[in-house]
Amino acid sequence: MELLIFIAASAISFIGSLQAGTVNIMVIKTTISKNRNSAFWLSLGGSLPEMIYATLAVFVGMMIEKNTLFLQSVEWITILVFIIFGLINLSKKKEIQYDKVEYKSGTKDFLKGFALAILNPQLLIFWFGVYIYLDGNGLNINKISSKLAFVTGASFGALILLWSLIIITHKQKDKIYLLLKNYNINKLIGWFFISLALLKILVLMFNYFYR
Repeated sequence: MELLIFIAASAISFIGSLQAGTVNIMVIKTTISKNRNSAFWLSLGGSLPEMIYATLAVFVGMMIEKNTLFLQSVEWITILVFIIFGLINLSKKKEIQYDKVEYKSGTKDFLKGFALAILNPQLLIFWFGVYIYLDGNGLNINKISSKLAFVTGASFGALILLWSLIIITHKQKDKIYLLLKNYNINKLIGWFFISLALLKILVLMFNYFYR
């Protein structure tokens, strides 16, 4: 049972991470502008919050489900964080470089990946939904070993996806670099975040007026 829970959580995490998220974009950018080692450490930091939010979903999910005010607060806090992060990236200069960089320490890359992912509280709602779905479809996540399989699977699936991006980006580095050398990827990330915030505002407004 624990193995099935681990596989299910990993598969859902992998598929859920296929979207053009912040950590994904930064892993690609780091692979191009720095090297695979830096991107590897960034991916480790970026996948760890999946485990943290999955753990929170297991232990406090039921309370959060009943607390509508808390859920609404999380939604608006997420919007504010996305707008701030978007504006910060829009103000940055182009950073893509093709020069090879010597690898020194992965601490900063690890912390950057962790910060990018932990600032996405929607992961808590996502993993709460996954937890309820799996638990209600025969994969009872009631034992400690089952909970451990669930939270490790959540992180493992995202990590495998990020590692795949590193491999693909490294192999196609020249082609990707040619596409990005005349474009400020920071602006792409900035507009991506602001677009997410605007989309979220539209969804909240639609739900408010048509609920």
